[in-house]
Amino acid sequence: MQLNRYEALYVKGESAAEAYEHFLQANKEVVKDLIPPRMKTQRKCTPDDANVRKDVQHMFLKYQKHPNNNNHENLQKAKANLQDAYDAVTDDELTSMIQHVEEADISSSHGKSWRLINNIPRRKSAKKGVLKGTSKEDRIKNWQQYFRQLLGKGPVVDGDPDETIQPVF
Repeated sequence: MQLNRYEALYVKGESAAEAYEHFLQANKEVVKDLIPPRMKTQRKCTPDDANVRKDVQHMFLKYQKHPNNNNHENLQKAKANLQDAYDAVTDDELTSMIQHVEEADISSSHGKSWRLINNIPRRKSAKKGVLKGTSKEDRIKNWQQYFRQLLGKGPVVDGDPDETIQPVF
């Protein structure tokens, strides 16, 4: 008789901390095997970004110790400077991507141009092989209709012409 679904992770006589540690380890193993790693977006980091980020951290700690209007204004200015630094890096990236698109267009590499254009907003490719429909039943009907059109007319049954083949669904 199982007490609960996590019983397999529990060993008698161990503390709650040890049981939780086993649970975390099992979770890590399952995640590693079943869930693909997430692709991280890479931002170009300049030395100015690191300095500006340190200024924001310094102002945040200063504001935490002494919360007053002056420190709050300084923190907001530091955050604005960090956002400006990120915007400058993003502008540089976009400018270089646009230059690559223009170069590909000049060399008549239209496929490469479109791949670069689709990469600029970091847009993912459309799903392939998924039929449209608002529910599972609609998608099944669309699938059925697609294959009927693809294969031609419905099945022909030898013998009685009124005999129909029952649907499997």
